[in-house]
Amino acid sequence: MENNERNDAAIRLSYDRILKSTLALNQKVAVSFFNAIFNENYPPDTKIEWLDKEFTGGAGEAYIADFYPRLNSNMYLIEIEQDSFDNDMALRVFRYSSGGAMLHSTKTEKGSVDITYPTPVVIYLKNTKNTPKELKWYLHYHDGTSKELTVPTIRLFDLSVKEIIDRKLLIIGQFYLRKYDKVTARNIRSLSRDLKELVDGIHEETRIGELPKELQYMMINTIDQIVKRIVANTNKEMDIKMVTNIQDTLLFIDYQELFLKHEAIGKAEGKAEGKAEGKAEGKAEGKAEGKAENQMEIALNAFKCDNSNLSYDEIVDFLCRIGIPEDIVIEAYNQSVQ
Repeated sequence: MENNERNDAAIRLSYDRILKSTLALNQKVAVSFFNAIFNENYPPDTKIEWLDKEFTGGAGEAYIADFYPRLNSNMYLIEIEQDSFDNDMALRVFRYSSGGAMLHSTKTEKGSVDITYPTPVVIYLKNTKNTPKELKWYLHYHDGTSKELTVPTIRLFDLSVKEIIDRKLLIIGQFYLRKYDKVTARNIRSLSRDLKELVDGIHEETRIGELPKELQYMMINTIDQIVKRIVANTNKEMDIKMVTNIQDTLLFIDYQELFLKHEAIGKAEGKAEGKAEGKAEGKAEGKAEGKAENQMEIALNAFKCDNSNLSYDEIVDFLCRIGIPEDIVIEAYNQSVQ
């Protein structure tokens, strides 16, 4: 297995582990999540049974489903798909449904068998326009009768952050920023907006008692790790510490101009190829000028935005820690109070 394949596999396992830990950590949040994805109305104190997920196929092969929760004697199947589309997903979900039914919801008596299938849903944590909005089962029986069944899906990237919060889907919403592979001039504003709405939504749900603090910390940490990965994927050379600190400043800094400038510099350098001396001089001058402008922009935004919970000293300390010179910080403050 190549290194990049190992990394992708590790990332998938990490997201699975985070999701499962989140669901198992708090019953009230889990029940709210089940109500949202299955359109149910269970009370918050409804007991959740986490049923065994492992079963064997006809040839003895082992299978492991994602979740078999049972609430008030009703069994469900939740399958989490990390990738955008799997041609075998309908078959896989049918296999997991059948395996769960045989394992947990089968009764036999006097030559008869009574099997209750779980209610299934597939959640796509990453989707494209080709990801199915629903899965279909076409069942044909020996007596000539047929049955068509639909398995609903949730395509995370189709939702807005507001919909995620309103529908009580923050358990999967913490992965929403995976829709951004890297930072560009085109997506930086929407990335910043989505990040702010997610973080604000998590804090508000915690404030009103819908999320416990331990889940708040877990979700914010997950979002932070995803943002760091997005930044790491961004193939840009940043002079000040924007790459390593972008997740700290993204909530109140408009980076679009920065990325546009870097794209313009790259194009200009390409055209000027072969003029090494002029290129080096112009590049150094442009970097120095752009660096000072970007530092001033960050400092101004830090003082002007709504930071009522931060003191002047705390803002100054933050700006200095991300590498902005003291003279620029002082000038930015003076401009902000004029």
